[in-house]
Amino acid sequence: MSVAHPVALAIENSRLVERMIEEARRREEIEAENEARAKELEEARQLQLSMLPKKLPNLPQLDLAAYMKTASEVGGDYYDFHTSEDGTLTIAVGDATGHGLKAGTLVSSVKSLFVSLADHSDIPHIFTHMSRVLKEMKLRGLFMAMTMVKIKGHHLCVSIAGMPPVLIYRAMTGEVEEIAMRALPLGGVTKYQYQQQTLTLAADDVVVL
Repeated sequence: MSVAHPVALAIENSRLVERMIEEARRREEIEAENEARAKELEEARQLQLSMLPKKLPNLPQLDLAAYMKTASEVGGDYYDFHTSEDGTLTIAVGDATGHGLKAGTLVSSVKSLFVSLADHSDIPHIFTHMSRVLKEMKLRGLFMAMTMVKIKGHHLCVSIAGMPPVLIYRAMTGEVEEIAMRALPLGGVTKYQYQQQTLTLAADDVVVL
């Protein structure tokens, strides 16, 4: 008994030390994985931010402001501008389903589509083409809700795909007008009939997307 007890204690201590070493090694592995994931997410966040406009369009009849703050390192939020040769300003504001790298991939695709299609005068045509391409990418349940407007002079054309209403503050009356359209987000259906509405803006009216 005088020999067995110390031997048993030594064996137990040895096993305890082995478990501690294993747990420490596992913690190091987890920390390394988290560090690599954080670096990957930061790179994806920087990529997403790089796709946003570096400066706002400078047009004589408009004052423009834009702001975005994501809920995580990589979100599905997106906005963009395009000015055509005839002076038409196209603005897109979008929100991809979910967060993370998949949402960032969807935003990258939408950015490319916007750059190539923004010159087209008909917003429903742009939405239909975007929706078809996104669906063909088979992103497994990822969709892009989007509001797009075209402004030329005092005329505003607007189309909405799964986004909240556009708000227009009418300076002359002090009232807020809601422009709402029930429509599916992009990427779900290939042949969906998106609607477009044309309005007239007056001096000092404010449009919120």
